Amino acid sequence: MKKLIVLFLLTTLMLTSCFGGDNNTPDDTTDTMDTRDVHNNTLGDDNGDGVVEDETDDGMNGGGIVDDVIDGAETLVSDVVDGAGDILDGNGGADGTDMSGDNMLNNDTSGEQREPNFSEVNSVNSADDALNFIGANVYSKCKDVIPMMTETKILSTDDIDSITYNTGLTNTDGIDDIIVSDSSLDSFAYSLVMLRTDGTNTDTLQNELSNSINPGKWLGVVAEKVSSIKLDDDIIVVMGGAEQVDTIMSSVMEAANGVYDNVGDIVSVMG
Repeated sequence: MKKLIVLFLLTTLMLTSCFGGDNNTPDDTTDTMDTRDVHNNTLGDDNGDGVVEDETDDGMNGGGIVDDVIDGAETLVSDVVDGAGDILDGNGGADGTDMSGDNMLNNDTSGEQREPNFSEVNSVNSADDALNFIGANVYSKCKDVIPMMTETKILSTDDIDSITYNTGLTNTDGIDDIIVSDSSLDSFAYSLVMLRTDGTNTDTLQNELSNSINPGKWLGVVAEKVSSIKLDDDIIVVMGGAEQVDTIMSSVMEAANGVYDNVGDIVSVMG
């Protein structure tokens, strides 16, 4: 194919040189270019060896153009394929993007490449323990129903606006920590909220959270079901699709055995 293209280019150049002149213009030899020294200069010397390459060399003409275009196309295709492979293999995940296929996002906002690093816990005594309990103990048992893009994070107890948006609560009385695990896409209605409380009014907080959380906080989608459960002095509320919520709450109860002393009953609030 390359040889055919080169032959076509050479034929075109020969025809142009023979018939390309203006037949209506009288011959004028007064300004004829002196071409005696053309091959003594460096015009067309692409590789600097002092020799002017012809049109079939790997220069700017003839076969060189074809070779360069083909080489460039092959390089581009190779780069695109390699890039896609990196994404699928999990080598390019920045900003907590789920590249490992475990349906979980890390709450890292530094832009560094990180794999989700949740670890199973045997007890929940801090916000980090609660984060890992959700990300590892619970989600490992129900991966198939967790949205592909899910972010699990600890909320600041000073950020009332964020707390109200995610929980419906307007104050943090009796609350030590708040952990939220949400779909990062507004087209998926899914949220898990976990409160670590000081134990003074856990039952009241469970009731308030269950009835204050907004099942329609997303754009254009609404959760079908809301359920809650009390684990010692901690509270978990899950909202999303009906079957999804049932599966996750069952996983919460299973994961809580051996981690909490007292696992309450699942309370269906809506749906």
